Parts: sequence; C-alpha cells; structure tokens
Amino acid sequence: MSAYEEPTNDQLDQLVGRALADADFRQRLLADPAGAATELGITLLQEQIDHIVELRQSIGPALNHLAQGMSALLGIRDVDRW
Repeated sequence: MSAYEEPTNDQLDQLVGRALADADFRQRLLADPAGAATELGITLLQEQIDHIVELRQSIGPALNHLAQGMSALLGIRDVDRW
C-alpha cells in the first residue's frame, strides 16, 4: 500500500479485531499506532493515528477493560484469525 492509499474497511476491521483480541497488540497500538498497524501490513493515515492517540489519552484504561469483556463475550481465543 502506498503512503497515500487509505486503508480498506477490511484492513481496519482486522486492526480493531486484533486490538480487541490481543492485549499485547492493543498496548502496542496505543503506544505506537503506525508501528502496530505496520505489523499487519497496514499504513494508517495521519488522521487515523491522531484519533488513536486521542483515544489513548481519553479512554485508554477503559478500552482495555472493554476489549477484555468483548473478547470473553465473543469467545475470542485465537487472535491469529484477526
């Protein structure tokens, strides 16, 4: 993907799904959005990176709690499927 190509909805779904299912990845995503996205072959737009940074600052701890609950509710155990 070129630096100017916007990530697809499928790629963003993959990113969010992985963040919900994998606590280590979620921490990497919150600490370094661009780097974590690159692990999945995704290049985020600066506006998307900025949004993740804002989320980290406003709801970081609550996001971890939500992700744990969603993973348990959905029975997500195999993070590789994301």
